[in-house]
Amino acid sequence: MTPRNDTWPDIPARTGGCLAYSTIHRYKGLQSPAVALVIPERRKGSSDQEDGVRLWANGFEGEARSVLYVGASRAQQLLILTVHHSRAADVQAALDRDKVRYLQVSENIPPAQKRAKPGRHPQEDPLVMV
Repeated sequence: MTPRNDTWPDIPARTGGCLAYSTIHRYKGLQSPAVALVIPERRKGSSDQEDGVRLWANGFEGEARSVLYVGASRAQQLLILTVHHSRAADVQAALDRDKVRYLQVSENIPPAQKRAKPGRHPQEDPLVMV
C-alpha cells in the first residue's frame, strides 16, 4: 500500500519480460498466479487505525486491514510477503492464528522473532512465503 501523498522513489522502466507491479488500489479486482506484497516498517506518527498489520495481528477490522486483504487476495497460487523485520512477529502471529500455511525463507529475522518450523495447514489456499 502506498500511503496517501506518497510516491515511488523511482518508477522502474517497463521492458519485455518484466514483472507487473502496481499499488494495491490499482490492482483491485485483478488476479495473478503470484503476488509479492511489501509490508514496510511502520510509519512514524501513524495511529493503530492506519496500521493494517496491527489491526490484523490484534483481530480488529478497519480500512487499513481491508487494504492488506485486497492485496493478499490477488494471489491465485503464491503470495510472497516481504516484511520489514520490525513487523515479522506480528505477521507471523497473525498467520499462525489464522491457520495460514507458510514457509519462512528469510534468515535475517532477529532470533527472538524466528519460527522454527513452517506452518502446516490445508492445501487449498495459496502458499504464503514470508
